[in-house]
Amino acid sequence: MIEVVPAGSDDLKWIAEKAHVTIGPTFFAIKAVRDGQIVGMVGYDAWTPNSCTMHVAIEHPIAVRRLKPKAFDIPRCLGRRVALAGVLSNNDRSLRFTQHLGFQRIAQLDDAWQPGVHIVLFRKELT
Repeated sequence: MIEVVPAGSDDLKWIAEKAHVTIGPTFFAIKAVRDGQIVGMVGYDAWTPNSCTMHVAIEHPIAVRRLKPKAFDIPRCLGRRVALAGVLSNNDRSLRFTQHLGFQRIAQLDDAWQPGVHIVLFRKELT
């Protein structure tokens, strides 16, 4: 069985490595755990009065079903109406997954990650 719980500060290294994210002071996350092992995590940062940026890393497909409802409830409960996400242009799997979660592609920052690798920006309304 997979359980979704708040991630502790020691857990954040997992999502930092998987999602290429820098963990800052406003970053927090929820994790999906199976048999004591992290199998998925959703992290949040870059908070504004109406939005936050979400970062997702998944190791097990069932983790998506467990994390998805809670993932969007957190920013909603905190009064945010927009979720943002940035995905590397060379990561086709993550690009498809982000759109599967209901995000809409809104922009591309050319060469923002490194020459030839762009950051694709996504937005999801949380109404």
